[in-house]
Amino acid sequence: HNPLFLKWLVQYISHTEQTPYGPLVQRVIGGLQTWAESKGSIAPGKMASIIELLTRAAMALLPEGELTIDSLQLSTIARECLPSNTTAREAIRAAVQIGYLSPDPDNHNYRFLSPCFQEYFTALGLRNRLEAGQAFPDAYDNGSSFAQWEHSIAILYGIYPEKDLILRQLVNDSHDPETISLAIRIIVANEPSQGSEQLSALRPGDATMRIAIGKALSQEGFYEGALVQLKEAASLRPDRADIYDELGCVQEKAGMLEEALAAYQRAIELNPQEAKHHRHVAAVLGKLGRVQEAKTS
Repeated sequence: HNPLFLKWLVQYISHTEQTPYGPLVQRVIGGLQTWAESKGSIAPGKMASIIELLTRAAMALLPEGELTIDSLQLSTIARECLPSNTTAREAIRAAVQIGYLSPDPDNHNYRFLSPCFQEYFTALGLRNRLEAGQAFPDAYDNGSSFAQWEHSIAILYGIYPEKDLILRQLVNDSHDPETISLAIRIIVANEPSQGSEQLSALRPGDATMRIAIGKALSQEGFYEGALVQLKEAASLRPDRADIYDELGCVQEKAGMLEEALAAYQRAIELNPQEAKHHRHVAAVLGKLGRVQEAKTS
């Protein structure tokens, strides 16, 4: 909330050696680099009002994917949320002064100076909803809709202490692969070492959930974590051929060909009528140089 501190931070980073920052931090730094000069300071009481204005503006913009907000709409939002001693014009002017908002040349619209600011204030709006015991807005109804909010949810995950609440908002009782993949990316953006443990802990005895997490991790290239989830799923439901087939697919991607072959063969034992299990065995045998066996499998 302190623009002068953020400006100092950018100057400090620009004068130090390059550091392999995570993608989320790089995105924020990229936005802050657009600040070409000191923007002055705002009294703390006024700053709280500006933060509330920007939070509501961001929440109004992002569901439609818009980057600009009409000045009339912004003034209406300001009058709804600002205290009586702060006018809409004062708050908007201050938001422009400190560099969060930028007026379009015709002065009829405003835009956030950087997309990362818009995403950050949307994260604050989502936090306010969680703290009020409210669900995410209706726009978050499936993986495709969630995707446009991804950076905001990732920021929220990083700043909100009760992370399970966020994950439950995302996955609920769903096994939707897009939503599971999104949840994995949000966790990894903030805590790369944690992987999927937070998600699987929501429903530890749900084998289908474990499969969905394993597939999502595999799609993101986290083969080790995917194998952990799929092996746990197999221990929960050793009768399901699809688990062993998916386990074999991940092991094959990871170069564990002998292990993949064993998994595919187990899938055939459980469901010999499924043609893809036989195709997978033949493909792995071919990679292992066992051509004759591949022809007869």
